[in-house]
Amino acid sequence: MVRMWSPIRIVAAICRSCVGAISVANWIIGTIILVFFIWTLNTSGNFHLMGKGRSIITITELIFGLLVSVQGLIGLFGACQRQEWLLKLFLFLTIMTVSIEVGTFVSLRVTEVKVADLVEQSWTEANLNTRNYIQREFQCCGLTGLSEFASKLDPIDDSCYPPRSENIVPNMGRQPFRIGCKPKMIDWINKSRKQDISDCRWLRVVKLLKDNDIWSNDGQKFDIEPML
Repeated sequence: MVRMWSPIRIVAAICRSCVGAISVANWIIGTIILVFFIWTLNTSGNFHLMGKGRSIITITELIFGLLVSVQGLIGLFGACQRQEWLLKLFLFLTIMTVSIEVGTFVSLRVTEVKVADLVEQSWTEANLNTRNYIQREFQCCGLTGLSEFASKLDPIDDSCYPPRSENIVPNMGRQPFRIGCKPKMIDWINKSRKQDISDCRWLRVVKLLKDNDIWSNDGQKFDIEPML
């Protein structure tokens, strides 16, 4: 005899699948954040700054990456093993993570911390490869411009120059970017902030999933525990 699935069981299966997919994505994102900032810390030589508590952005991102990664693992195990307490813990961590994101923006606004200060701090904590990548993507040179290389004996990195064609000798016939990366990074952060704040829409989804009961159209109450 073929087992017929009720609509409520179908909804529960879809919810578990969504939670599992979100959990996998969170675990991957959290792991990437952890690996990236550990690599940055290891190659930038800023361990002494971290010991003095001056690598604020790196420490914050390491904690955030660990939280997101653990949250993803908990949600994945909860969805696969159908453990209600794991799913509740996952939903709690999801709400806490989104709240931390929103609270960060609010606290920065209240304390009047300028985006320019965050950019300068990020540039200080970044390693050379990250700086070169930023210069290449934003088509800029240095934090404040080409003038900061005037007192340095090291050659300007190739990332400060426009892309060269195959027929041109490296850095010959090309002028380096003169504008600094600071204004371009500030502009990028201001544009991305609206997208980050839009993540608050997940609060409504999480609030819906956090309810222990699901209601049908006729108002009958179904307990979620038998569906797990």
